[in-house]
Amino acid sequence: MQKYLNKWLSTGYDLFGKDHSSSAARFYRWGFKGRFDEATASAPPKDLDRLNEEARNLYYKEDRQIIDSLNSLIPEGKPKLRAPDPKFNRQIGDYAGKPYGVDGNLLSEKEYQEHLKKVLPGIEDLRILDTIFKEKHWLVAGNVQT
Repeated sequence: MQKYLNKWLSTGYDLFGKDHSSSAARFYRWGFKGRFDEATASAPPKDLDRLNEEARNLYYKEDRQIIDSLNSLIPEGKPKLRAPDPKFNRQIGDYAGKPYGVDGNLLSEKEYQEHLKKVLPGIEDLRILDTIFKEKHWLVAGNVQT
């Protein structure tokens, strides 16, 4: 499960757009774009050119809160889930193509390639999911069946 959080949350971070974006600022001024917390924000944006980065940081904060809730269901002594750092596995923005690990630490290119093999889903993970998805009631929790 952690590998899929690493994959899909890091992909989601890119969906906010580049960290520094004059077009995001323009769309905000024109009323076409709002902030992630627009309804509850008590002050205007600090830097209109960094709206995407601000939204991504709020999304990351929310991800961590949701994952913390999920972690309460994990038995004591078992590994807890966590959101990857927003610098990890980025394809656009300030951290695009840079070898940051899931913890946000900068790695060498060689270390990064090895790290990716450990923290992102691979062939074996797909096989495990394929087996699960073939079960008739794979989505039903516990022994409860509909």
